[in-house]
Amino acid sequence: MPRLSPLLVLLVLTAAAPSAQVGFGAFNGRNHPEVDWQVAATEHFEIVYPAHLAGIEAEAAAVAEATYDALTVTFSADSTALTFDDPIRIYLSDEDEIANGIAFNVGSSGFTTIWVHVNDTADIWTGDVKWLRKVIAHEVAHLIHYRAVRGNLGLLDIFFGDPLPSFWTEGLAQYATERWDAQRGDRWLRTATFEDRLNYNDGTSPQNGRLRYAVGNSQVRYLAQSRGDSTIAQILAHRKPVLLGLGSVHDFSTAFRAVTGESYGTFNEEWRKHVNVYYNTQAGQMERLDSLDTQPFGLPGQVVYDVAFSPDTARVAAVVLPSLTRPVRRLIAVPNPGADSTRTGGLRILAEGAITGPISWSPDGTQIAFARTRRGANGSLLNDLYLVRSTGGGLRRLTTDRRAVSPTFAPDGRRLAFVGVDGPTANLFELDLETMRERPLTAFTGDVQIPTARWSPDGARIALSLFDAEGVRDLATVDLATGEVVRLGTDPDTPRTERDDRLPVWNAAGDSLAFTSLRDRAPNAFVARTGHPVTPEVTPERAAFMDSLRASASARVLMGGVLGAATPPDTRVTFLYDGATVHDWLPPDSLHP
Repeated sequence: MPRLSPLLVLLVLTAAAPSAQVGFGAFNGRNHPEVDWQVAATEHFEIVYPAHLAGIEAEAAAVAEATYDALTVTFSADSTALTFDDPIRIYLSDEDEIANGIAFNVGSSGFTTIWVHVNDTADIWTGDVKWLRKVIAHEVAHLIHYRAVRGNLGLLDIFFGDPLPSFWTEGLAQYATERWDAQRGDRWLRTATFEDRLNYNDGTSPQNGRLRYAVGNSQVRYLAQSRGDSTIAQILAHRKPVLLGLGSVHDFSTAFRAVTGESYGTFNEEWRKHVNVYYNTQAGQMERLDSLDTQPFGLPGQVVYDVAFSPDTARVAAVVLPSLTRPVRRLIAVPNPGADSTRTGGLRILAEGAITGPISWSPDGTQIAFARTRRGANGSLLNDLYLVRSTGGGLRRLTTDRRAVSPTFAPDGRRLAFVGVDGPTANLFELDLETMRERPLTAFTGDVQIPTARWSPDGARIALSLFDAEGVRDLATVDLATGEVVRLGTDPDTPRTERDDRLPVWNAAGDSLAFTSLRDRAPNAFVARTGHPVTPEVTPERAAFMDSLRASASARVLMGGVLGAATPPDTRVTFLYDGATVHDWLPPDSLHP
């Protein structure tokens, strides 16, 4: 019991002052007294936001009230809406580039803190729902869940039961407010099931956090499907007497057995059998890594986030996580052992920290550009651009508080293009490395995100992945002479609202893009001609060139081959059950075998 004391103290202190400073500061270690906070009141909420975000409160209120109206009834066993003693506070901030929200179960109604205008959300999640709607609905679902299981002992509830096991809490919020998709469950659960590692507490994978969400999401859906969705509300309503009947609290395991007539452990085993049959059947209809018939390309590190070959392909740069015991990302450069098997050493650590991909080599191979999160003005966590010599040293920060990611060198080596974020809108910009002047290359408006951008070999176009204000995800090219944005229209058989093609990479000729698509609910590699706005599905020719694309097929290996001139114009490259992510496309004269 002594280990619970700090938690109890923290909760009491937090409950005494449920403010923006407590909420945001608890996560990023900073408060923001310089912000001019405003409050907008609705029937059930108080929305607290910075004055410079005026207008966002109306959009937030609409989502919050709609979620409240639906879930206060859905989470009630007798269809009588749950009520709160006080308005629920929602704090919104764009001070940090943090793709997250947190719901605090303190005070009479709880509160939530949410970061908005974060470009990374387009990469972390999928689907057509924009971030503000997704995150507010999710966090409000948590707060209504907290209310539904509250006992009569206040903070002492947790000493007599486990009302909110994390997998159930997160799974219920996703079930109630989101669709099942690749990023919200399927790609993480399928791999863990096939590899028999469904224990998200074993400390063996950096994806265990996402697996925990996926397990909870899947189990709530299976429970509703097999026992009826009213079972969920009945479980939430159950209470067990404690303290000789003086108190009553909610305990998840007790409630689960009382309502379903079986233990959670028995249900868990049934669910495991169900997902094993489902995913192993699916795996039998797709291919595994060894079907590529090529040798893995090993890189140091337990997790590889991004990979880029030098222009002469003699070296490889990568963003890696050395180990889970030292979870700090590194930018490294190593000789390409595929180009020269005698060179096994030469690892250089170029930078460390919260490095985000993609990275970019200069055309002469002497420098690497990358983005890294740093402490900016007023302690905010923001992304800026950096250059470092590929041999090590000479680290140089190029921007300050720019909210910039995805640098990509121009063929002349004197300019970088990058994705810059201003308010809710991401656009492409060009940075002159001699004058340090930047100019806009696109003029998107509204709620737009651009996860990645790549400059074409001829310097005439930039390819990008786009998540537009209408919730449509597309690959596109920007003509730098005219500013025209051309959407490629890949994957025509999938509804536009469900399409998610990302991470475009040019071939050496500049007439085709390799990209990663989530159309299989797992990433796989595809190729599209930039002059052909159609990408057919599987074709007979796929097997002949499936090993042609340099694609990362897992977190630790890189596959390789040569894409010949006879490649069909638009087609699938991999059909791997556990997925393949495109990182680079080597030229025909590559030193890599």
